[in-house]
Amino acid sequence: MDNQLTLKIKEFAYSIGADLVGIANVERYSNAPIKMSPVGILPTAKSGVVCAIHHPDAAIELDGEVHPQIMGPYRVQYTMNNKLDYLSFSIARMLDNLGHK
Repeated sequence: MDNQLTLKIKEFAYSIGADLVGIANVERYSNAPIKMSPVGILPTAKSGVVCAIHHPDAAIELDGEVHPQIMGPYRVQYTMNNKLDYLSFSIARMLDNLGHK
């Protein structure tokens, strides 16, 4: 992926709420199960965009003692998943508008 496009993706992702953004060549996923690999989703993929958001420290510190799947403060994960879905969808739309798959 060219440096201009990489910079454009990262700037956009940060502007809509990502805390970390990385772009990796799909070869980095060569040992991943096919259904968890970029080429398992898009066989012609050359790169993958990865975004992260900070998980609130208190949600980890205050919950999960009985069982990690019992909801309490950890319920914030639902909101986080929605935000990650928004990030990935928005970045995909941006790339699509620029003519990339």
